[in-house]
Amino acid sequence: MGRDKGLMIINGQTQIERLLAQLAWPKPAVMIACRRNGWVYQHYASQIVCDTWSNQGPVGGIVALLNMCSTNYLAVIPCDQAFIPANWLDHMDRLDAMTSAGLYAVDEDHHTPMSLISTRCYLQANDYYDRGGRSLLGLYQALGLTPLQCRGAGKDIDDIASLNTLIESPD
Repeated sequence: MGRDKGLMIINGQTQIERLLAQLAWPKPAVMIACRRNGWVYQHYASQIVCDTWSNQGPVGGIVALLNMCSTNYLAVIPCDQAFIPANWLDHMDRLDAMTSAGLYAVDEDHHTPMSLISTRCYLQANDYYDRGGRSLLGLYQALGLTPLQCRGAGKDIDDIASLNTLIESPD
């Protein structure tokens, strides 16, 4: 789309505001990795990480966030996520009960950036990235994350038609 999807206005709110409202998390619990406009995103989060190199995909942002995260798990929600599926929110509420490396959302057999990653995996993530790994699925496999079927996790606002659907049918 060529725009910063997290800052697009949908039904009177920025996309990032829509997602944060679905999470109902306080600002101190939110970290954002962005490619640009960090000065705007700082109003929504306690920590901002901006991509140093362009065209590296989501892996660079996830690795940077893992290095900064002070909780047991990092919850990754992409800014172009149309909505956060209810069963994903259920898993996020049980993060402390998880003992695995984490989960990633799969929607109709397609992996998505939505993931819950143990911060104990940060060294493995750094190693994968430092060796040139840029594939999101490759990162998930390197960390030993488990796929979780999550209907709706693959719905994003990557095109005008999907954006218009959100505007026409508010949350």
